[in-house]
Amino acid sequence: MRRELGIVVALVAVGVTASGCGMFGEDTVPGDTAYHVTGEAGATIDVTRTSAAPAGQPGPATEKDSGVALPFDKLLVLEPGDTTITAVPSKGALTCWIVVEGKEVVRVAGQPGKPVTCTAKIGG
Repeated sequence: MRRELGIVVALVAVGVTASGCGMFGEDTVPGDTAYHVTGEAGATIDVTRTSAAPAGQPGPATEKDSGVALPFDKLLVLEPGDTTITAVPSKGALTCWIVVEGKEVVRVAGQPGKPVTCTAKIGG
C-alpha cells in the first residue's frame, strides 16, 4: 500500500510539472497560447474561442462550449494570426486573459452580467 501511494504521488508530481510547461515562459514552442477566464465562485460561462485555421483548412477555427465551470484554462498550440476568446457569465463579472509563448499579452475585466472579450496576435 505504501509503495502504491508513493507511485501515485510521483505520477501526480510529474503530471503537475508537465501540465505547467509552456504556461510561464519555460519550454514554450511557437504558437503556445493559454486562455484564462475567472469570475464569481459558482458561476459558469458560455465560451467561444476563435483562431486562424490550420494550413489547408478554411478559416477561422471556432470552438464553443456552454455551461463551463470557472476558472477556465485552456492551453493550445495555434497557427499564426489573431485569436479571440469571448465568455458570457451566468452571474457576476469575468476577467479574461491570454498568454502567448509565456507572456501575458492581454487582460480584460468585464462588467457584471456582460460578456468579456480578449483578442491577441499569435506569431509576429
